[in-house]
Amino acid sequence: MARFKVADGGFEDARLRDVEGRYVRTLREMCNGNYKIPKGSIVRVSSHWQSGVSLESDRCKCCGVSVFISKVHRDDVELMPKDWKPVGPEEPPRG
Repeated sequence: MARFKVADGGFEDARLRDVEGRYVRTLREMCNGNYKIPKGSIVRVSSHWQSGVSLESDRCKCCGVSVFISKVHRDDVELMPKDWKPVGPEEPPRG
């Protein structure tokens, strides 16, 4: 079990594999060498590794690029509530 910060100010104990597909808010700026995800961005957990997660952003409305950042430590993100979903066209495609 890993302890994650939750957007409402609390904590949630969850297995890393159980947070795949959930949305998180970044607590710092993140960079993969080419692209940056600003602090405070809402992104989706795409996979997990030993002590952290990989993140994927929504697709850009103009060019369709989706940013992928791997090996993000769980302390650098906070979970959105389990029932939180993006609204409107910002929702990333599934699959």
